[in-house]
Amino acid sequence: MGYIIEKNTLSYLELRKLMSLNGLSVQLPDQMREAVGKSIATFSVRSETETEPAGCARLLGDGSTVFIVQDFLVRPDFKEKEENA
Repeated sequence: MGYIIEKNTLSYLELRKLMSLNGLSVQLPDQMREAVGKSIATFSVRSETETEPAGCARLLGDGSTVFIVQDFLVRPDFKEKEENA
């Protein structure tokens, strides 16, 4: 199975869903929209056969010298596929 990495296509709704699937508390939609909008970059990983992200990551920072990987998430069903491969 192949994967596609997309930059700056992650929606706040996709982030909310991935957080929820991983048992994390989610913020209000407006807060999530703002958080995604303030990211320096977002990355989505999708299977070639699916339209929903299998995982994502957000890059935060000051845009110059400090960068932090935030919200590195993988859908639980994809974690299980890799463990059983």
